[in-house]
Amino acid sequence: MQVAESFAHLWRCPHSAVAVAKMIEGGSVLFWKLARGAQHRAVFAETGIFPGPHSVFDVIWGVVPLEWTTILRGCGISVKGVRSVAMKVGKYFVSAAHSEIWRP
Repeated sequence: MQVAESFAHLWRCPHSAVAVAKMIEGGSVLFWKLARGAQHRAVFAETGIFPGPHSVFDVIWGVVPLEWTTILRGCGISVKGVRSVAMKVGKYFVSAAHSEIWRP
């Protein structure tokens, strides 16, 4: 008897690992591109966008990591700019998840 795949299995199975890695890379590139566009000061060092307890799986579920706000505000980006970056990057992750995992 086969057991139905759970959400956790779908995202964490080895078959999905490549797609998830591509999403993290693409999302990180987009995050920093939008961050550079939203701030008007000197260039800042790019760090990982998942440094804390939140992961790519949280973002796919619609959770905006507090770490993103902390990173972006630390770069001098306004609250409006932070909201814009977070919304666009979040949409990227959900869209990429649909196209790369749910509808391969």
